[in-house]
Amino acid sequence: MQAIQPALLSLARTMISFYNGPMTEIPVWDVEGLYPGFDSPAWTRDKNALSGTSKRLVRHLKLLAQAQDTAERYQVLAGLLQLFDKGSALAEHLTSFAYLLFSTNTQDERALKELNEVEKITLSLRDAQVRFRSLWGKSGLTPNGFVKAQPNLAAYRLLLEEAGLMARHQLSVGEEALA
Repeated sequence: MQAIQPALLSLARTMISFYNGPMTEIPVWDVEGLYPGFDSPAWTRDKNALSGTSKRLVRHLKLLAQAQDTAERYQVLAGLLQLFDKGSALAEHLTSFAYLLFSTNTQDERALKELNEVEKITLSLRDAQVRFRSLWGKSGLTPNGFVKAQPNLAAYRLLLEEAGLMARHQLSVGEEALA
């Protein structure tokens, strides 16, 4: 405990000296680990990948609705769940980066623009989730059946159970889009 006290005292003095003076500079996060910036090829690549993933999700949802038998449904479902994973990870990563920069400097118009663009793209992901829950709820498929057919994707069991539960309580696809 005594070793901690000098460190805390030093930290407190640093914070007091930092906050006592006028703030002349906006603090800037070191974000190189995420993206070098909004103009970087990595940022553009991931935004395009998110948009492409959203479009592929729509196609997979149509395939799931058109699937003729249970085996085919489970096969399409496996690809669909992996697309949801990819889309969700990209959306979280992009949104986190843009929001991190915007929250530090709310006058940063570029950060706000990029944040809005990413959120616009993610609207199609949310729509796909609603459509998926609706399809899943009506399909008659079960999480246990899916795991038996696709044992390597057992990690999705909880997601499928939640989708079934939420399907029973969600509005129509159109009403959910308005909500």
